[in-house]
Amino acid sequence: MLFRFALVVLFYLNLTAHQLSAQAVESRTYVWADTPVVRKETSEQRVLLEGSTRDFSHLKVHATTVMPHQAPHPAHKHDDEELIIIKEGKLTVTIAGKTKTLGAGSIALMAPGDEHGFANKEDTPVTYYVMRYQSKEPTNPERGQKAGGSFWVDWNDVPFQPHDKGGFPGR
Repeated sequence: MLFRFALVVLFYLNLTAHQLSAQAVESRTYVWADTPVVRKETSEQRVLLEGSTRDFSHLKVHATTVMPHQAPHPAHKHDDEELIIIKEGKLTVTIAGKTKTLGAGSIALMAPGDEHGFANKEDTPVTYYVMRYQSKEPTNPERGQKAGGSFWVDWNDVPFQPHDKGGFPGR
């Protein structure tokens, strides 16, 4: 019984420490060249910003570069949302069992609870931005699924839309 009580106390102390450590994200310019690089076996990562905001209990924006023919980590799922924007190269994205290779300018949004994974199946590195965020409001997966759930947009499939100043080009 004492052991269970100690585990509960440690859990709440850890939760409180995490909540206190979530510093507010500063409103400023975040510079790529000034961001420390964390090198891993198959990738490298730059954490551009991390903390809390008015609406998010946690917001993290980082960039990941995955070496050729590597994956940054195994497929996984989590309780927050994740948006990726491919900066350069090609990234093979799998969400809930569906797979697509996306190029620069493409995006993917992973809804909470959807299993997803990434791999670089090319001969050159791929770099993408990751924005993970958790609302201060409770997660409502059912509402997210009704709104469309996880998806991707391949930049190459975006049609050119002309207007009086030129247009919005797809590729």
